[in-house]
Amino acid sequence: MAKGDGINPMLPGVKIISIFGFCDIRKFTNATEILKEGVMLFVNEIGDICHGIVDKYSGAANKNVGDAFLLVWKFEKDDYYNDNNGVLQLKLNQRVCQISDMSVMSFLLLISGLKRSRKMIKYNTHEGLNKRMPNYQVKLGLGMHIGYSIEGAIGSFYKIDPTYLSSHVKMAETLEGATKVYGVPLLISESLHRCLTRGGIKDYCRQVDWALFSGKHEPLKIFTIDVQPENVPLEDEQEYLASLYMSEKEKKIKRVHSRLNRNKIRENAFSGTVEVSKLFDVENDIQLMTRPFTQEFRDQYKKAYNLYTRGDWKDAKFEFE
Repeated sequence: MAKGDGINPMLPGVKIISIFGFCDIRKFTNATEILKEGVMLFVNEIGDICHGIVDKYSGAANKNVGDAFLLVWKFEKDDYYNDNNGVLQLKLNQRVCQISDMSVMSFLLLISGLKRSRKMIKYNTHEGLNKRMPNYQVKLGLGMHIGYSIEGAIGSFYKIDPTYLSSHVKMAETLEGATKVYGVPLLISESLHRCLTRGGIKDYCRQVDWALFSGKHEPLKIFTIDVQPENVPLEDEQEYLASLYMSEKEKKIKRVHSRLNRNKIRENAFSGTVEVSKLFDVENDIQLMTRPFTQEFRDQYKKAYNLYTRGDWKDAKFEFE
């Protein structure tokens, strides 16, 4: 582009396997009507937190659609293969598990990041927002799925967008929509859950249901990780104020440090020096959010869920309550 060369959008796409994360701002229509012109700043401040955390943990921001963001974690070609039926299959190697762990971890840190950010205070205490929606809090719905897609450019010579097209991308969006039905901020598909490292993040997952979604021939197990973001404190006020008055040079230096930190995390993860799943147990914000949900709680829920899947409705209801 810098050389003035043309870009040809009329090219076939490439079939790949990736993790797709769909992130949607809750109650956005009401927020738009109240904030009016300020809604652009509202979305971009959320997007800044979202994209920054995802980038740190090996993901990439792909698409911004009004109140929603599509995030992607790509695998290398060596991480998947064509089976005897010509179907693209993922290898459950170390790199795949590490990236899967990082994707889920980054979405949990996105939840805590919004709660920690002092930039969100002006929205959580906004008179108009609270009048329309009492006790308003900036919240997101998050859906995560793994599968194949066609990667390529969509558009014409007038406008092109790099994007991903497949039912698996749509599934991430569908799961995000289902978070409202199940009353949880995050839903993870069975296929992604299968790739998580056992003994780490996977142990915190709770199966929410086993449901048949539109367009699917087989029911899909869906999971969540229970969190209580109210336990996360606000970021340090002095650090926040210092960030507001940074010079352009200081901002550039900060971005460089962020990239170096990101590259170090990737290098340590892919070389096996660090197990990402173990970071889950030492990341302060995640520990604060998950602490109320004890092993006793998970065991009790599992007992109730097993009764539910057997159709023992009365006993299941009693155990759930």
